[in-house]
Amino acid sequence: MNIGIYLKLVKPESGGGFTYVDELLAALSKSAAHDSHTFYLLCQGDGVIPLRETRSIKIVKMGSLFLRRLVAVLSVTHLGQDLQLLLNKKFSMIPPRVLKAHHIDMVWFPTGDLFGPLNVPYIATVWDSQHRTQPWFPEVSSGGQWLLRQRHADVFLRQAAYVLAANDASKEEIERFYGISPDRIRMLSQPTPQNMLDVTEKVQSDILAQHSVSMPAVFYPAQLWPHKNQQLLVRAVHFLKIQYEVRISVLLAGSDKGNRAHIEALAHELGVSDQVHCLGFVSRNDLVFLYQNVLALAFPTYFGPENFPPLEAFALGCPVLASNVHGAHEQYEDAAILFDPKDHRQLGELLKTLVEDDALRNDLIAKGKKRALKWTNDDYIRAMLSIFDEFACIRNCWPRL
Repeated sequence: MNIGIYLKLVKPESGGGFTYVDELLAALSKSAAHDSHTFYLLCQGDGVIPLRETRSIKIVKMGSLFLRRLVAVLSVTHLGQDLQLLLNKKFSMIPPRVLKAHHIDMVWFPTGDLFGPLNVPYIATVWDSQHRTQPWFPEVSSGGQWLLRQRHADVFLRQAAYVLAANDASKEEIERFYGISPDRIRMLSQPTPQNMLDVTEKVQSDILAQHSVSMPAVFYPAQLWPHKNQQLLVRAVHFLKIQYEVRISVLLAGSDKGNRAHIEALAHELGVSDQVHCLGFVSRNDLVFLYQNVLALAFPTYFGPENFPPLEAFALGCPVLASNVHGAHEQYEDAAILFDPKDHRQLGELLKTLVEDDALRNDLIAKGKKRALKWTNDDYIRAMLSIFDEFACIRNCWPRL
């Protein structure tokens, strides 16, 4: 088959989303050379195209996102049916002329982008359904976000040939919220990033000196959204300071999504501003250095059912403390210690234990490395190729475009 892969191009500063796509395509380029399918990267936006063309992977640039995103929004509002059909035909996110010109048989959306239906079969990836499970967070609710997400998911997922879920927790939510038949759901968890598995030596960085960081420190790479719950770490280190006179620094890496001022104000109020460091976007070298040198990754997010940074930490020998969200046990198995994301005292006690118990840290490191090797990008792509092969038999039932 000719398979389109929709890519909303982003820059490296976007964080885990860029890393996920970059690594996924690198694994695809290795496998595609020996596969019967031809892949077309349907690229939209002004970000970075992650790889070059090969015999089996072609690049199709589709231009700006603005107008097509506007139409995608309009297509799920209560417009007249005839007008909706006209908009989708003229200005769909993937123009029909592109699909026809390259004889695309199926499109895969690997990054969770949801928009109106296509006139070819497609595979939708669901990263989360948090607007349904936790609608109170402003990033999934305010400014019409909740309604937009819900209408997109209702339209997009129900027409998908297959829906990719991260694990059983994700699968259960997709069935319950959108009425998708379990026969059309395939489970593929996020793979451990190969660029972290490939690190074999300690790297050097001056990032700690730049920010006057005192060790020990815990690391949390996440954009500063409310649901990322950075405030819990601020409260946890304040608890340790007051209760035990234990000082632990907090290193927050990630772009500000409107919540940095709130975190810094809280740190000032509690008297721990000198312990809380907002690093902004960090380079890959600095990211690796921090994983290799901190006490632990502390990951208090409220969102699941899967998360990316713990996989990086596992690969690099960094102990993981993670919030006990829906799906966490499935993703981390026994390689992380889970805590209540509402309980800063529990997190504080765990941090204190890690400071004092080298045996526990070493046990978590060993279990993390084992978990990191369990599911890689190559495994993920092999599973996707199997899904494409499965659908190829069905696609033979009608003429190509």
